[in-house]
Amino acid sequence: MGKRNVHVLQKGEGWTVAREGSPYLGAYYRSFDAALDMGACLAARERVELFVHAAEGTEGATAPPRDRAM
Repeated sequence: MGKRNVHVLQKGEGWTVAREGSPYLGAYYRSFDAALDMGACLAARERVELFVHAAEGTEGATAPPRDRAM
């Protein structure tokens, strides 16, 4: 099986990290920073790309400032 990219997704009031093609979402994070850190860690470990989705269903939109907790 090929390597699957990692996605950081906004979910309700928080954020989640998911692997591409997986029907399951990862852990739920209240802050963007926590989700981004976990996504970056997973992507680096798996040597895949990290995609950040700012709102449900959108890719590449501006993410909230890193110092602002959701």
